[in-house]
Amino acid sequence: MRLTRDEALHEVHTEAFLRQIATNTIDALDQFNASPSIKKDLAIDILYGICNALDGAAHGGTLGNEPISPFIGFYLNGETTNVLVPEDGSHMHEFIRKTLDEIDP
Repeated sequence: MRLTRDEALHEVHTEAFLRQIATNTIDALDQFNASPSIKKDLAIDILYGICNALDGAAHGGTLGNEPISPFIGFYLNGETTNVLVPEDGSHMHEFIRKTLDEIDP
């Protein structure tokens, strides 16, 4: 497996991934007829918890008695042998509000 470290490219991938999970979250809240006044707040809370764990910024759980932390990488060009990784974890949680403003103003 080849690891590619490129912070700028990883950030672009991270933002696209966040846009997709944010869209899925908004769609799910719409299915339950969440009122517009609370939908964004619910989406922020849900996504913040998930993204913080995925970013490694919050507790990701335990396996046995050992803590686990995910590390988000992306396949480049659909090749499972070429993985794009950040130097120090992703930062999706930092883009949640901006992303939600873009997809559901």
